[in-house]
Amino acid sequence: MDATDTRALPDLITGYGALQAGKQVTAQARGQQFNTLIASVLRWWGIDAQVNARGHAGRDEIDVVFAIGQSRFLLEAKWLKAPVSADPLAKLHDRIRSRASGTRGVLLSMSGYTKAALDAAANNKWPDVLLLDRGHFEAMLSGLTDPASLLTAVPDHASYHGDSYADLTSLLIDRQPCTPPTFTTVPPATLP
Repeated sequence: MDATDTRALPDLITGYGALQAGKQVTAQARGQQFNTLIASVLRWWGIDAQVNARGHAGRDEIDVVFAIGQSRFLLEAKWLKAPVSADPLAKLHDRIRSRASGTRGVLLSMSGYTKAALDAAANNKWPDVLLLDRGHFEAMLSGLTDPASLLTAVPDHASYHGDSYADLTSLLIDRQPCTPPTFTTVPPATLP
């Protein structure tokens, strides 16, 4: 797959299923395929995404880079057996600090996060790093929500609540419009 990948969403879902079932693939190969799948999903939604972007003079490699509006994102993807610890969060935070102001990091963990990582996120230890999990990715892949809406809701949650992780259900419920107030008119005879 490349920047001209034009597969339909059902084909991307099939590719995701193959990655989940892939028993004859090394962890590194699956990681590369997963990065490509993430970029393809973003492209399907109309977002220009690049895989395996290198920093200046090759100092680091970011799994997926993309922009939504004026926001720039560096995404690191983890598909491990165990939940992700706080170490990759700190590493991504350091990479973000070497980029232009306003760049955000996204850590997508298919196995969730350790309690220590979630506690650090709850205390907004790395405010420029947003945490996504399997539910967030599958919501974008299935068409339940688009990446632009999701990646607006997560920073909103982080800004308003001081926590850079919010599960998908919380984000979707928080984003639901509330019932508008009912206005009534006052009869002219009662006006002063």
